[in-house]
Amino acid sequence: MLIGDGAHTAHFSIGSGTRLAMEDSIALYKAFREVGDDVKRALARFVATRRPVVEKLLAAARDDAALILDRDPELESDRGQALRVLLYLFEREAAVRNLRSGG
Repeated sequence: MLIGDGAHTAHFSIGSGTRLAMEDSIALYKAFREVGDDVKRALARFVATRRPVVEKLLAAARDDAALILDRDPELESDRGQALRVLLYLFEREAAVRNLRSGG
């Protein structure tokens, strides 16, 4: 069973993978609590509960990416793609530092 970043790509600009993993864990627990040991029903309930939340987050990520690309055509070039990857990695590192510092 995959949850969080492993199950769905989180929003690239806000480091939401940890939040998704926590929410997924809680939703999976609640699904099993509600239906008992029936794995198929529990997973169906889990997916039904989480899909709207995840789709909303993914739509926001697509919209943000479109805005960035529309504002700066340079980001579509190879150099721009490399810059985007570096920016993503920098933001992830900042999010990790923030979590470790209790922020």
